[in-house]
Amino acid sequence: MRTIYLVRHGQTLFNVHHKIQGTCDSPLTQLGIEQAQAINRYFKKQHIKFDAAFCSTQEGACDTLEIITNHQMNYTRMKTLQEKNYYDYEGQDEYRLPWRRGYGRMNHAMESDQHVEQRMEQAITKIID
Repeated sequence: MRTIYLVRHGQTLFNVHHKIQGTCDSPLTQLGIEQAQAINRYFKKQHIKFDAAFCSTQEGACDTLEIITNHQMNYTRMKTLQEKNYYDYEGQDEYRLPWRRGYGRMNHAMESDQHVEQRMEQAITKIID
């Protein structure tokens, strides 16, 4: 039996400043580091050990994983695990998102939700295999 643990990265600088962060990099804040350390403690307390580890290529995700594993485990970085790509909106203030200004969520200026789901499914399938 395989168990897969899915963990989102800790708080980043862009999260604090309400910047759009899909595929662009932003470092963890002190709170983000503490969140990753709390996850590390949880896994230790539960006696959970990993056979393999995977994360997106984004800085916050890699840093979170490295903290969770005490920098003691090699891991595979996968672009297919990246968050939604907001293209030209990346790094801008969150209020610039179309749905924050009264427009629909479907927008050709960013990656479609369907494509994100397909990427994630491909990633999980590869991890399971």
